[in-house]
Amino acid sequence: MSSYMNIRVIALTIAAFVVGLVELIIGGILPQIATDLEVSISSAGLLITVFSLVFAIAGPLLLSATSKIERKKLLLVSLVIFFVGTIVAFLAPNYFVLLIARIINAASGSLVIVLALTLSIKVVPKHYQARAIGFVSMGISSSIVIGIPVGVLISDFWSWRIIFLIASILTVIAFFIIVLFIDKVPGGKVITIREQFHAIKQIKIASAHLMMMFAIGAHYLFYAYLTPYVQQYYGLNASQVSMIYFAFGFSAIAGGFLGGVLSDRINPRRAVVTIVTIFLITLLFISLTRDSFYLFIPLLIVWGIMSWAVSPPQQAYLIQTSPQTGDIQQSIHNSALQFGIAGGSALGGFLIDRTGDVTMNSWAACIVMAIALGLAIFSTTRPVAAA
Repeated sequence: MSSYMNIRVIALTIAAFVVGLVELIIGGILPQIATDLEVSISSAGLLITVFSLVFAIAGPLLLSATSKIERKKLLLVSLVIFFVGTIVAFLAPNYFVLLIARIINAASGSLVIVLALTLSIKVVPKHYQARAIGFVSMGISSSIVIGIPVGVLISDFWSWRIIFLIASILTVIAFFIIVLFIDKVPGGKVITIREQFHAIKQIKIASAHLMMMFAIGAHYLFYAYLTPYVQQYYGLNASQVSMIYFAFGFSAIAGGFLGGVLSDRINPRRAVVTIVTIFLITLLFISLTRDSFYLFIPLLIVWGIMSWAVSPPQQAYLIQTSPQTGDIQQSIHNSALQFGIAGGSALGGFLIDRTGDVTMNSWAACIVMAIALGLAIFSTTRPVAAA
């Protein structure tokens, strides 16, 4: 790609990175937020739940409502609103204001991600389109690998608020690059909410989306409270917690690649069932061997791999099952992910409130993952409905 092409894709990648960072960083800094705003860990965890819930609901609704609006203008407006949310989070004097900031960031961020991905293929020649999508997707994944561990260190040395200030600065940088280098792109066909619901009327497809929601819900039931977990069981300091997130993040990136390879090798249907099975076994082993830190590390790596390995074959499975509604299935897939994050983090917070520690979260994650495995087997063994 030419440097002119590169800078446009980089701007979209920065936008995706910032949204990913703002959504995911909360899990790494829950104790700091809880202490600073004088709330419980479970209340701080609700900041993850609310973001994901708003993201899941707002994504399809806003995508439908804004389908005809010129894409560059819509992205710029979304970035401005997202910037406002990050500044409100940075200045938040109390928990309620931070909660409002999360709602603002989630609603605007849901559009930023969709627009960054769709615009990425319009600002490069056709033979670079797959590379451009991969580059923007890497912005989201790198927020896990780089953003969360670095954010944990920054919040420990300075303040958790600095993360949101950095996010606002990056949002401004992306905004001005887009203003200068990206051309106007007309809106497209309106995808109504009715069309989106119609696309999941098949029990085979509906149960597949439910599987994803439960699988990611099980993951976040535990992952959202990983920082207090490793602090409670292994007495790790901020630098060590940061290394835990680095290990998990790199594993997750590898998982995305391995999930795609496995899907190609044994077909998406079998890959989904295989990955969810391994996911469940891994969570069981973590729960059974929690007293050993040396066993926790390799299990953490497998956990990280499985957390991202499930998505590529799931997306391929949906397209394979209903190719005529592929675009809508991807949108609903993203909402299922976010509903899973919201439900899992909420249940995790509830369990911590009831038990006073994070012991039950890994066991509860096993139960929810077992439900996901049942749904995976049910979905993949249903016949494909006639078109």
